[in-house]
Amino acid sequence: MEELIPTVTAFRWMLIGEQLSGGDILYKEVYDYIGPLAGGVFQGFDLLFGRSLQGSMVLAAVLVFIQAVIFNNLLLINKAYSEGTYIPAYCYVLFTAFHFDFLTLSPALLALTFVLLALSNIFKRIDNQTKDELFMGTGIYLGIASLLYLPCVVLFFTFLVILVVFSNSLPRRLMLMTVGFLLMLMLAASYAYFMEALGGFLDFYLYSLWKVERLNYFGNWKVILILVFPFLLVATAMAIVYLKGKYANFQLKFIQAQLFLLAGCGLMMLVTVEKAYFSWIFMMPIVAFFMVHLFLLIRNVLYQESLNLSIIVILVLLRGYSYDYSLQNEAKYFVQQEAPVILHDRKLLVLGNDITAYQKATTATPFVNWTISQQLFTETAYYDNLIRIKTAIDKDTPEMIVDLEGVMEEVFVKIPALQKQFAIIPGYPGYYRRVSN
Repeated sequence: MEELIPTVTAFRWMLIGEQLSGGDILYKEVYDYIGPLAGGVFQGFDLLFGRSLQGSMVLAAVLVFIQAVIFNNLLLINKAYSEGTYIPAYCYVLFTAFHFDFLTLSPALLALTFVLLALSNIFKRIDNQTKDELFMGTGIYLGIASLLYLPCVVLFFTFLVILVVFSNSLPRRLMLMTVGFLLMLMLAASYAYFMEALGGFLDFYLYSLWKVERLNYFGNWKVILILVFPFLLVATAMAIVYLKGKYANFQLKFIQAQLFLLAGCGLMMLVTVEKAYFSWIFMMPIVAFFMVHLFLLIRNVLYQESLNLSIIVILVLLRGYSYDYSLQNEAKYFVQQEAPVILHDRKLLVLGNDITAYQKATTATPFVNWTISQQLFTETAYYDNLIRIKTAIDKDTPEMIVDLEGVMEEVFVKIPALQKQFAIIPGYPGYYRRVSN
């Protein structure tokens, strides 16, 4: 059986979980833009499974099943279709499983659970099931989602627009939703303050929406190539629904609300720091929603089964193609090559986006995420940056430094005390070994 190769994002989340389970504090001793709740999840994952890609996939599959149940129930309870059916759960699992990156435990997948819970409340409001608790709960769900995956902030504003357009919600209730959302962010900020990590929480997490350099792991045309089929299905289903469907007024509002949600998910792609396949998973409930309408409009059983079988075959082929194609043409998105033997079982500091060196090594210092850390190592004219580097290395000194960006020579010039601790390894440009404490 071919060994599965982790993506750089999945591997970095495991490294973060490993650091946190070792007692480090997120945003203070671990520099990353991962959400605080997501960091806690990966900390627990490391305690249970360690660096296990298989464990990540199993938990992701369990979470997708739970989400399918939530998705099906929210549509049944709110009578989104003209008949009760379990097709939504089936379609949700079908489309969520079609891409390899959707079935890896990710902050986006974790956040989607709470987005679905919030969506259920939105549907209830559109159907005039009005309670103050519903609005507060919606804000709390979206706040939790944002603490797992920050781009979900966009969905908070999207849901506000949906409520304004498709319901007659009072400003007071919209304010309750806002209070619930902000309450979760304030609780997270208060915890960070208590852990003396508030500055990092603001700089590395909240401000990452506009301060952090974007990482694009694919070309746009490649995304279209792999994702074109489900979106063609959605476009077809939407056209058929509007031309041939007969729905109650609130059901039509549900359909229109999905279009607003589709626009919100598109905006999320613009603000996300890591443009990778897993971030498209928020589109899948929308795909499933419209595909159920298409199945229900086709009354001929033979046509239904033919469509179903065709979709399954194409999605299975697409899943295999997406993995093989990405592996061959998007090598930077995978931890592929074997780390040099000289790095095995070492405590490392790797300066660069390629984290392959950590495969059989442990991390040292907070600087695992180069996107976050590079400013410290490249802007050495600022005394505060030098102090932060020196303090971090003294507190958690690496056995070896792997300098992929060629920045350590300048750092050594500015911090002679560090230069005395490390010597370059002959035959390995950019590799430094600790020679003294």
